Amino acid sequence: MKYDGPIEIQRGNNGILSVIRSGIGGNTVQRLLNRKTDFIGKEIGGRTADLFIINVGINDALKCDPCKYVTSETFADNLNALIDEIEKGAPNADIILMTPSYNDTGDSNISNLDPYANKMRSIAKARQIPLIDLHKAWMDHLVIGTENYGQQDWLSGVAGDSCHPSDIGHKAIAQTILDCLK
Repeated sequence: MKYDGPIEIQRGNNGILSVIRSGIGGNTVQRLLNRKTDFIGKEIGGRTADLFIINVGINDALKCDPCKYVTSETFADNLNALIDEIEKGAPNADIILMTPSYNDTGDSNISNLDPYANKMRSIAKARQIPLIDLHKAWMDHLVIGTENYGQQDWLSGVAGDSCHPSDIGHKAIAQTILDCLK
C-alpha cells in the first residue's frame, strides 16, 4: 500500500475528538520508523497529534515473509525506538499501545503472537503507557476448532485469512478501544 498522507476520518469540534488515520496495512514497526516523518510532528488543520495509538505486531511476526519478519526481541527494540521518536517529535502527545489481535490457525490456545503481545505489555508497563490488549480479547474469544480459525464471527471468512476482522470483529476492537479511552 502507498501512503498519501494523514486522512481525517472524523472531525471533532467543541472539544470532540478528531480522528486521523496515518496507518498503512501491512506495516511493521521498522516500516513505521522508516516513515516517521509522515505522522510525527505533522500538522493537520494547523494542529499536531494529541494522541498516538500504535497497533503493530501481526506483520512483524510473519515468519513466511522475510521482508517483514523480526524476532520478538527486535520487535521490542524497534517499538521502543518508535516511542522514543514520538516522545521527541511530539512531546505533548499521549501514546497508547495496542497489542496485535490475531493471526493463528485456531487449533491451539498458544498463539504465534504471544511473544510480541508480551513484549508490548512489558514495554507498556515499564514506560507507564496505557495498553489496549486486543490480543487477550481475541484469545479469550477463541474456540479451538471452530470456523474462521477459531474466531467464528470475529474474523472475515470471505477474506479467507486468519487476521482480517469481520464487521463484528471490528466492533469488538472498537469497543476494546473505547473501554480503554474511558
